[in-house]
Amino acid sequence: MTTPFEESELVSNRVSVLLYGGLEDDRRRWATEVASHFPEAGPLIEVKTIEELRAACEQTDSIVYLPDVLKLGDEAQHELALNLFTREERPKWIVGLVGAPEAARTRGALSEALHYRLRRSNVDLSNPHLREAIESRRAASSRPAAASDSATSHERPGAVPSKKPRRAAATRGGSREGRAAGSRS
Repeated sequence: MTTPFEESELVSNRVSVLLYGGLEDDRRRWATEVASHFPEAGPLIEVKTIEELRAACEQTDSIVYLPDVLKLGDEAQHELALNLFTREERPKWIVGLVGAPEAARTRGALSEALHYRLRRSNVDLSNPHLREAIESRRAASSRPAAASDSATSHERPGAVPSKKPRRAAATRGGSREGRAAGSRS
């Protein structure tokens, strides 16, 4: 069996998510936070009808939020599961669910195919430990000035930071040990 993703990974990667628990505002706030990690994807797209879902299925680099997938019905769930199964380049779907997925699946309200496609990427916002971790992350991200000040304190005043990443020594003509050994000869 494959290991599920951690919530902190799901905020910043392109894996689609089944988001449940908490209030609608909690789920929307989480979806908005995810969208902020992907500015190139444009604004968060919210889908409430099957027509909007079909249009969103054609997107490739968007972040799409469905507040309550059960309200869209079986046909929409089938189309979404098919999109998750057949399209390699697709939006990051944030699929909201009011209750627990197991309960919805047991009632026959959540399709087996959709549940299966999202089985490794569930976020339960009613979990108190998870809520605490999310609030800590949000508090830390609201203090970026202090973090960037300490990160750049070692640089010369007025210096413009380089945008090019430094290459590893091994990519510049061998390892450090090899160059050091060659210089000792």
